[in-house]
Amino acid sequence: MKAARKEHPKASKKDIARAAFFSIIAHADEDLGKSKNLQAFALAERTQGSE
Repeated sequence: MKAARKEHPKASKKDIARAAFFSIIAHADEDLGKSKNLQAFALAERTQGSE
Protein backbone atom coordinates (compact mmCIF):
# COMPACT_ATOMS: atom_id res chain seq x y z
CA MET A 1 0.00 0.00 0.00
CA LYS A 2 2.85 2.39 0.84
CA ALA A 3 4.45 1.91 -2.58
CA ALA A 4 1.16 2.55 -4.37
CA ARG A 5 0.50 5.66 -2.24
CA LYS A 6 3.99 6.97 -2.98
CA GLU A 7 3.44 6.70 -6.75
CA HIS A 8 -0.25 7.71 -6.67
CA PRO A 9 -0.91 9.83 -3.57
CA LYS A 10 -4.49 10.71 -4.57
CA ALA A 11 -5.58 7.12 -5.22
CA SER A 12 -8.19 5.68 -2.87
CA LYS A 13 -7.84 2.28 -1.24
CA LYS A 14 -10.62 1.10 -3.51
CA ASP A 15 -8.71 2.23 -6.61
CA ILE A 16 -5.52 0.53 -5.41
CA ALA A 17 -7.38 -2.72 -4.67
CA ARG A 18 -8.97 -2.62 -8.13
CA ALA A 19 -5.57 -2.06 -9.71
CA ALA A 20 -4.21 -5.07 -7.80
CA PHE A 21 -7.06 -7.24 -9.13
CA PHE A 22 -6.40 -5.99 -12.66
CA SER A 23 -2.73 -6.83 -12.27
CA ILE A 24 -3.65 -10.34 -11.11
CA ILE A 25 -5.78 -10.88 -14.19
CA ALA A 26 -3.24 -9.40 -16.58
CA HIS A 27 -0.27 -11.39 -15.29
CA ALA A 28 -1.76 -14.52 -13.73
CA ASP A 29 -0.13 -16.84 -16.24
CA GLU A 30 3.35 -15.32 -15.80
CA ASP A 31 4.06 -15.73 -12.08
CA LEU A 32 1.77 -17.80 -9.85
CA GLY A 33 3.47 -16.68 -6.63
CA LYS A 34 3.13 -13.00 -7.47
CA SER A 35 -0.50 -13.54 -8.46
CA LYS A 36 -1.26 -15.16 -5.10
CA ASN A 37 0.42 -12.30 -3.22
CA LEU A 38 -1.49 -9.66 -5.19
CA GLN A 39 -4.75 -11.53 -4.63
CA ALA A 40 -4.17 -11.69 -0.89
CA PHE A 41 -3.34 -7.96 -0.80
CA ALA A 42 -6.35 -6.96 -2.88
CA LEU A 43 -8.74 -9.05 -0.80
CA ALA A 44 -7.33 -7.76 2.48
CA GLU A 45 -7.62 -4.13 1.37
CA ARG A 46 -11.10 -4.66 -0.02
CA THR A 47 -12.42 -6.23 3.19
CA GLN A 48 -10.99 -3.48 5.39
CA GLY A 49 -13.46 -1.00 3.91
CA SER A 50 -13.05 1.99 1.67
CA GLU A 51 -11.89 5.52 2.32
